[in-house]
Amino acid sequence: MSALQAMEDRPNDPNGRATRRRRTGVALAVAVVALAVIGALVAAAHATGVRSHLAGERRFLQTEALAAAEYGVERVAANAPLAVWRAMPPGSTDSAGPWVVGRARVKVRMTRLGDSLHPIVLLQGVATAGGGTGRVARRTISLTLSVGQGRFTPLGALTTGAPVAFGPGALIEGADLPPAGWSCPVGGAPLPGISTPSAGSVLSAGCGAGCLGGAPPVAQSAMAADTSTYQTFGELTWAQLTATARRIPAVASPRPSTSANVCLATDPLNWGDPARASPAAPCESYFPVLYAAGDLHLAGGVGQGILLVGGNLTVGGGARFAGIVVTQGTVDAGSGGGRLEGAVMAAGATGGTNRLVAPLTIVHSRCAIAAAESGGERVLPVPHRAWADVY
Repeated sequence: MSALQAMEDRPNDPNGRATRRRRTGVALAVAVVALAVIGALVAAAHATGVRSHLAGERRFLQTEALAAAEYGVERVAANAPLAVWRAMPPGSTDSAGPWVVGRARVKVRMTRLGDSLHPIVLLQGVATAGGGTGRVARRTISLTLSVGQGRFTPLGALTTGAPVAFGPGALIEGADLPPAGWSCPVGGAPLPGISTPSAGSVLSAGCGAGCLGGAPPVAQSAMAADTSTYQTFGELTWAQLTATARRIPAVASPRPSTSANVCLATDPLNWGDPARASPAAPCESYFPVLYAAGDLHLAGGVGQGILLVGGNLTVGGGARFAGIVVTQGTVDAGSGGGRLEGAVMAAGATGGTNRLVAPLTIVHSRCAIAAAESGGERVLPVPHRAWADVY
């Protein structure tokens, strides 16, 4: 078809230009509207993303602040300054920290509650976490702790639920005698040498004269057969004490350990120093709580504090221990014997017999018991809602 024919076949539209302009205007309007809608959608998506990001940032900061607050409270509780807390008057406050934990900073406020004999401490961990957006999150949690102390009330120098067999040269003394060199108050009334459920279970004929002293030398008591005597000690229980006690090997020869005139409490064989020197040695004031899950053989050495034995205790090699000994089994004298000062409580749950031969000595001492109890203080959450999320 020629160009001329094409022109002839085209309708004669005098308004063609206007129609084209109208169509072009509609397309432009549609494009503008479409761009506006797309822009609005993009802006809405961006705003939603920004809000979501900021909300996520806030949640992250809240989480970090909460974690930091818990860290501060747990840190203070784990390293409880018991002497400081006891010295604080009720109602007074102290603080610890601050510490930096990631993007957070935490400080712990300590408030002394309770009376002078039963301290209760309120710990409040106040944490602030800041992010790159300039936003800040704050969290505060609280933990209420009571300071519990084991109170040991032995019925005799040796309290036992098992039979006792003496050999020549062994000695049990119920009179209140201070350990050699210790600065102690005047001794109190004597205890029985042995407290047992049945006086007939004590066989002392072979030990000779003067091997058993006390008022009376042997006392019969139903409490000596009661398992609670060997499981509950004032505010603390066997389970609570053993849970936080230092684990010790089955055979041990403890001795004081120092470095630069500082007592090394981290040394597993450092059980304190029952000797007393002038000036005082570094480990004289160290009274650990020690725990042997099974049988324990003391093969010499010295120590002080609270000694907990899940099985039988054998004392040999001239070992000396001052404080409290609680064994769920029996006490036997090994080669070389030894000396236990304070109180010994042997439940006899293993079904054996306490075999005491020379040269094993068990001496009652209230002074040694009191000193060991001071080292056995523990912090415990108060019952019912000790932990609280303040805000």
